[in-house]
Parts: sequence; structure tokens; C-alpha cells
Amino acid sequence: MPTESPVHENSTTQTIADIQKSAKQKTEDLARTFVMPPVDPGDEVLWFPLADRNKPPHIAVVRANYHQQIEVTTRGPVGQEYDSVRHVDDPKLILNTNYRKFGAWDYTDGAKAKMKKEKDLDERLTKLEKAVGELSGKRPKKSVEELDSPRKQQSRAARPQQPRQNQDGK
Repeated sequence: MPTESPVHENSTTQTIADIQKSAKQKTEDLARTFVMPPVDPGDEVLWFPLADRNKPPHIAVVRANYHQQIEVTTRGPVGQEYDSVRHVDDPKLILNTNYRKFGAWDYTDGAKAKMKKEKDLDERLTKLEKAVGELSGKRPKKSVEELDSPRKQQSRAARPQQPRQNQDGK
């Protein structure tokens, strides 16, 4: 297939080479702005050999976390260590096939469920805090002293006054 064959798109004629160049530029832009999801040493993750999501993953333990990659040790009778493992969504896996030889990682299903539950709880807590704030904003606020003063006056009247003593008990 010639690389200079025209492709019509919205009344604009582009060559396949131009489209490929544009796609590569977009991928490079994504790679510059990509932020690896958070993961900590000791966390279990799914490790995909050769970064192939179509093959069954292995359970691995994170050994170290760097800016855009992690080190993992796979579980099993012979735990293999892999350095420079990138997240499955990292665009650099598309741009540079050399990165794929280290594999790719993703969260386990259990970790994804836990993160979703935490997110849902955070959203519910935010809504509750907002509702409480709206309710408390409708009532005049009383200071702690104002709230305690009737009880303090009653308790002072009920107990007899005792003379104060200094540190020596005199």
C-alpha cells in the first residue's frame, strides 16, 4: 500500500504518512503528560508478560516505585524480578517496543474494587458534610460557654463554696 495515497476526511485530503505522523505526535503528547497511577512497595499487582493484555497475567509484588515505572517480583515457584515495568495504559509502551519486554502492570480486581468503594465513600462523606454545613448555617451558632452556662450556674448553686488552697495544702 503506498504511503502517499490520499485519504478523504471532512473535505481535507491527507496522506497516510501525514495521518501516521499526526497519530504519533498525539501519542507522544500523551506520553509526556501521562502520570502513572499510585502504587506502593508491597502491593500486589497484575503483571502482563511482554505487556500483552490478551495473555493471562501473573500476580506480582511491587519491590520499588519510581516516577513512571515500578520493579516487581512475580509470585510462583520461581519468582522472577522485573525492572522498568510500566503501567498498561502508559503510551510509551506503544511508542517504544523495548519497554514491552519488561512487561506491564495493572491493579488487581480486588484493588480496583477497594478503590471504587473508597471513592464512593468519599463522595458520600462530602455530600454529608455539605448537608451538615447547610443545616448548621441555618441556625444561629452558640458558643460553648453559652451552651454550658445554664448547667454551670445550676451546679455552682448546688455545691458549697470551699476555700482555695495553695500548693502546700494551706
